[in-house]
Amino acid sequence: MRRLPNELLADIFTMVNLRRGLPEWTEPWSKPPWTLTCICRRWAAVTMGTPSLWSGLFLNLDLIGVGRGAVKMTELFHQRSGSMPLTVKIVGDWDRETNDVLDVALAHCERWRYVDLNSPRGSPILFQIAGIRGRLPNLTTLKIFAELDNDAGSSTELRDVFAVAPNLTAVHTCVENVEFSLAQAPFDFPWCQLTTLSISFTRSEEALPIIPQLSSIVHLRVQFTDADPFPAQSPITLPHLRALEIKMQDSFDPLVSLSLLRCSTAPLVEHLGIQNEAHKDTILSFIARSGCKLKSFHFLHDTGEMSPRDFLSLVHAMPCLRDPKFGDVEETSGPPPNSPVSIT
Repeated sequence: MRRLPNELLADIFTMVNLRRGLPEWTEPWSKPPWTLTCICRRWAAVTMGTPSLWSGLFLNLDLIGVGRGAVKMTELFHQRSGSMPLTVKIVGDWDRETNDVLDVALAHCERWRYVDLNSPRGSPILFQIAGIRGRLPNLTTLKIFAELDNDAGSSTELRDVFAVAPNLTAVHTCVENVEFSLAQAPFDFPWCQLTTLSISFTRSEEALPIIPQLSSIVHLRVQFTDADPFPAQSPITLPHLRALEIKMQDSFDPLVSLSLLRCSTAPLVEHLGIQNEAHKDTILSFIARSGCKLKSFHFLHDTGEMSPRDFLSLVHAMPCLRDPKFGDVEETSGPPPNSPVSIT
């Protein structure tokens, strides 16, 4: 190791750091890259002089606390990352109005590229990040999990936090209310530029103003809590859609729960995934109207059923089918819509 040039040593450190991922349930300074600075002077110099080693930050706000030490270490982390784009994951049940460590991270939001926000029972965290609106020029991927009370879920203060993000193309949201039912995220996103979207709604009517705006969407996953039909209207065309997944939180009338298929057209779709309800005629009508050539069809259920006759009818309508899956949710699952590599 002593004979290795500094550049090669830095490459090795970077590869190890990427393979390890972000430290989650331990204090970040008890893991690399922090620990690499404690081996010897040379390793410390190489580590502190390699900004890419400091480009991934995990903040567990409950674990690291709010002491001056935590604030100072977070500031030092950002200094050592130089001008590198940042991968950031923020987790916490923080119940105070503000968090000083989070403020340090928010000050560098212009460099955020991949962001994962996990806020169980933590609406104060979401309100604290409201100040980043209009300051996300490099953000490409956003993941949000949140449990919101009714006041936070209906807040207009959060509505446009992520509305201006010129490079944002992938959004994954999962929002639950206090009763742990799926709810609509209280955010607007730049819908027309998204290519990947995973989103939850309470009712179909919440999706109605959003789906027609997804003119660039390639991978779409939609989850509903309640089943209500889309109003009668002209078909919504999704010209670039390749993968569509529809999940009902519970089992409902399939004619209602699959009404998104009844009002949409997707000529390029290759993967269709349905969870809990599958109505043969609705699916066949969608395929015929779209003129698509499905290569993958997944029907997963914990309560719904599909008869062998309906299965055969669907298979005959999919001559290009390569990947059929039928079974319980616990046994198999459809592919995520081209999700980014997890940083967890």
